[in-house]
Amino acid sequence: YPDAHVILICFNIASPDSLDNVVEKWILEINHFCRGLPIILVGVKKDLRRDPKTINELRRTRQHPVTVEEGQEVAKKIGARHYVECSSKTGQGVREVFQIATREAL
Repeated sequence: YPDAHVILICFNIASPDSLDNVVEKWILEINHFCRGLPIILVGVKKDLRRDPKTINELRRTRQHPVTVEEGQEVAKKIGARHYVECSSKTGQGVREVFQIATREAL
């Protein structure tokens, strides 16, 4: 991370465990190696939030896709400057992720 100017921490909206890892693992590493850099929390695979197959699979383990509010709560908890969601499959939000990251890096 020596030349980093901004940190994007990504998690899978269809995997609540990946959001848990942001708090339990990734933010600790970022705070250790990249203290002071702006953080952006990015929820990826936004298209799967309403996907019936994904919802049914998560129900089996009494889980659900991560909500916007849950993502925002974690972003606040870790001190992220922004919370944004995107889907590379549909393209929704991808440009916004890069625009925010570029602004924060300058």
